[in-house]
Amino acid sequence: MFRKLTGANAQIGLQNCKLLLLLLLLLFLLLLLLLLLLLLLLLLLLLLLLLLLLLILLLLLLLLQLLLLLLQQQLLLQLLLLLLLQLLLLLLLLLLLLLLLLLLLLLLLLLLLLLLLLLLLLLLLLLLLLLLLFLLILLLLLFLLLLLLLLLQLLLLLLQQQQLLLLLLLLLLLLLLLLLLLLLLLLLLLLVLLLLLLLLLLLLLLLLLLLLLLLLLLLLLLLLLLLLLLLLLLLLLLLLLLLLLLLLLLLLRRRRGRRRRRRRRLLLLLLLLLLLLLLLLLLLQQLLLLQLLLLLLLLLLLLLLLLLLLLLLLLLLLLLLLLLLLLLLLLLLLLLLLLLLLLLLLLLLLLLLLLLLLLLLLLLLLRLLLLLLLLLLLLLLLLLLLLLLLQLLLLLKQLLLLLLLVLLLVLLLLLLLLLLLLLLFYYYYYYYYYYYYYYYYYYYYYYYYYYYYYYYYYYYYYYYYYYYYYYYYYYFYYNYFY
Repeated sequence: MFRKLTGANAQIGLQNCKLLLLLLLLLFLLLLLLLLLLLLLLLLLLLLLLLLLLLILLLLLLLLQLLLLLLQQQLLLQLLLLLLLQLLLLLLLLLLLLLLLLLLLLLLLLLLLLLLLLLLLLLLLLLLLLLLLFLLILLLLLFLLLLLLLLLQLLLLLLQQQQLLLLLLLLLLLLLLLLLLLLLLLLLLLLVLLLLLLLLLLLLLLLLLLLLLLLLLLLLLLLLLLLLLLLLLLLLLLLLLLLLLLLLLLLLRRRRGRRRRRRRRLLLLLLLLLLLLLLLLLLLQQLLLLQLLLLLLLLLLLLLLLLLLLLLLLLLLLLLLLLLLLLLLLLLLLLLLLLLLLLLLLLLLLLLLLLLLLLLLLLLLLRLLLLLLLLLLLLLLLLLLLLLLLQLLLLLKQLLLLLLLVLLLVLLLLLLLLLLLLLLFYYYYYYYYYYYYYYYYYYYYYYYYYYYYYYYYYYYYYYYYYYYYYYYYYYFYYNYFY
């Protein structure tokens, strides 16, 4: 299970997350390029719209000047023709406005859709980053837990062997690993909270964009309706002007008779009515134009509000990112401080170990010096005995006694050599066998440790415990025996 959790599957998952992140970043960049292109198209269309409006306004001003001149000269037919031309130009202007508004509507819809896609991609990127952070921190936690288990096993073994310094070292390592685990958990919680805040902000931004999209659509629909009404009014004005032209042509015919006079009066009345209708339609047209201007102003205000909201949300996101970076830096500083403390503690423990080793060496040297002193004392005693025997030999001049004394001297020398050999053999054999046994014990312990993991993986618990206790008993028996 540990291999499955921390082995190839986790690595493949991390690689897949990295590939997904790269693909999403590429899509994000492509959508940003599309947004820039659409913004450029919008600017070009707005420039064209402004140019066309300026041209049509110039033409209208020229026509108005001609109308004033014709009014001064009292040429009715030319006046009516110029009015027709003005109305036609207004119709063209309104048609162009309709087309450009439709194009703007489509481009705005595309822009908003692209913004929504970008925000969705940002959400996916944040979710993938969250998953990556979870995987990495979980891998680190599993690794630290495995280290803790191994250190606990070593602690148990050292407790069995009663080695205090190594026990202290392992306890310090355990404490530091626990601190690292706590820091990683805090880091995980902070990252999760910040990413949740970012997700909430992005969701709010999506909702705002959707609301603004709906408002823009409604306003654009109202604009289209108003433009259609203006077109209808202009068509009615054209029809009225045509009727006025016909009436004027009929009135300009010079014929005699009472019926003709009555018809003339009727035509004059119709002409007055048509002129009144024309004035009413012109007033309606002016009102609709004012409404159009108001709606355009509302659209501009909404766009400005949208930009302000986007800027505020971006500032909030930047502030959250800065907070995240500051928290990460603080946690990294804490980790560095913990590592420095760990290094200092390890150095202190190493110094203690070195001091203990020096003390052990000094004790060994003292023992060797004591042995040498004993040997020197024995040699001095033997020399004294030899001197005494020589003096006796000089005093006693008998051969048998001389031989006996020589034999005694040889025996004493042999005893001295035997004592030296026994001492050397004892120390040599003791230390050699001690280290040999220690090595054998560690070799056997390694063998047992391997079997423990082997049988733990295959779930042979009973055999493992039986083998462990058997070895434990055998080890103590063997140690006691020697």
